[in-house]
Amino acid sequence: MSLFKAFVAFHNGDYADAVALLRSVSGIAARFGGSHAQRDVIDLTLLEAAIRTGNMELAQALSAERALAKHYSPLVSLVSKRIRPRHAAQDFHDNILQTG
Repeated sequence: MSLFKAFVAFHNGDYADAVALLRSVSGIAARFGGSHAQRDVIDLTLLEAAIRTGNMELAQALSAERALAKHYSPLVSLVSKRIRPRHAAQDFHDNILQTG
């Protein structure tokens, strides 16, 4: 039921709830079956929800985990490019606030 609620939350733009719900099922997704592609949907939706909430630390951790599992994947490269600019911009912003 949590998985269904997570996808509904994501669809409705409630990305924080989607992250919380998907994190609760992502580690046990293999137990309820489905193909690798179907389980990828859970992981990729969690990753996208983390990005949309601005939780770049979680997004980077999920992306790194995926890169280890998939080695080279064009999707991993694309996600990494999406994460880095936002993270770098936030670091720049934080540095200015600390020095200013």
